[in-house]
Parts: sequence; C-alpha cells; structure tokens
Amino acid sequence: MGELLDPPSVLIEGPFAGSEYARLGLFRNSETGQCACVLANLGDEPLETVFGGFDANASGCVYVYQPFEPRREVKLPFTTKMAPERFVVLVER
Repeated sequence: MGELLDPPSVLIEGPFAGSEYARLGLFRNSETGQCACVLANLGDEPLETVFGGFDANASGCVYVYQPFEPRREVKLPFTTKMAPERFVVLVER
C-alpha cells in the first residue's frame, strides 16, 4: 500500500505551478519509499510544466506515464506540455 503525502514535496516550475487548473498529488510506497507524482491539467488549454524532481531526489531519472503513449524514462528536470484535461504520472526510478 502507499500513502498520500500532503502537502506534496516536489519541485514544480513553469505555468503549471501557478495555474488554477493544475492539480497534483504525491504518493509514497510504504515498503520501498519510492514516490510517484500525478500531475493533472483540468483546463481547456495546454499547460507547460517543469518537474524538477522530488525533494529527496532532485536528480536522476523518472518513469513517465501518459495516456496513449508508451512509458519512457527521462532525466530530471523534465519539461512537458500537458494537453487539456490530461494527466501525467512520474515515478521515481
């Protein structure tokens, strides 16, 4: 099982950070300590975000999961333009 971390401790920059349509949740696996962050764009316009990492891990790589795209591995920081009404899941590697 995992736990919701509230408030989330992640490094977020770009328009996503100040948007009223942006939502995020941070979860940690109780057994492994690995974190996953869910970023959501609830607006009707694309929204750019720069994910700088988790407070405890601001370097290295994350797995990126997006609807209709294969999983990929990227180095931090990670920049993406989120489509309207879509989400991205970033998982510590």
